[in-house]
Amino acid sequence: MRVHSLLLLTLALAPCAQTQSPDPYTLADGSRLLLTLVTPINTAHAQPGDVVYLVTDFPVAQRRRIVVPVGSTVAARLTVVTPSKVKSHAELQLTFDSLTLP
Repeated sequence: MRVHSLLLLTLALAPCAQTQSPDPYTLADGSRLLLTLVTPINTAHAQPGDVVYLVTDFPVAQRRRIVVPVGSTVAARLTVVTPSKVKSHAELQLTFDSLTLP
C-alpha cells in the first residue's frame, strides 16, 4: 500500500528555556507544514529505521518573514510500520529528524 503523497506535519517543539522574546526564526509549538513525500513508502517492504525525505509545499511565515521556504527538505525515520492485511489499513509512524532550508 502506498502512502498519500501529501502530509501535514504539526511540530511539537520543546519549550524554550529563555525568558526573553523568542528568536524570530523559532517556529512556535503546533506550527504546521504542508509536505510532499519524496521517498516512496511501501508498507510491505518498509522497516522501522528506514529514512524517508519530504519537501515543503507551502512557505511558513512568522512576523512577516518567510522562515521555512517552499522546497525545504525534511528527513524522517519510520518508527512503526504495520503492513495492511485483508480488510485492514496499513499504519506508519514517522519521527521527523531535520529540516534543511534550500
